[in-house]
Amino acid sequence: MPILLGFRTLRWVADGAVEIGQNPGPADARQSNLVFDDDHLVVSAALNGRKVPATLDTGAIGTDLYAAFAQQFPSLLAAS
Repeated sequence: MPILLGFRTLRWVADGAVEIGQNPGPADARQSNLVFDDDHLVVSAALNGRKVPATLDTGAIGTDLYAAFAQQFPSLLAAS
């Protein structure tokens, strides 16, 4: 986390590249797809045409899916 904070800006762009240390534009959390919520890094993604907020754990070994995700996307869980 200290390294991420040291970057000051971090952008994940559509082609998959990550831009670090660019000049920040005006802050607008509604437009950003990657923001800090206290000490949690939150990413806004789209899945099956719906916005899905998720925490991004940079040190996680696995992925946890919670009940809210299962309720919103039951067919994805059935397919696994």
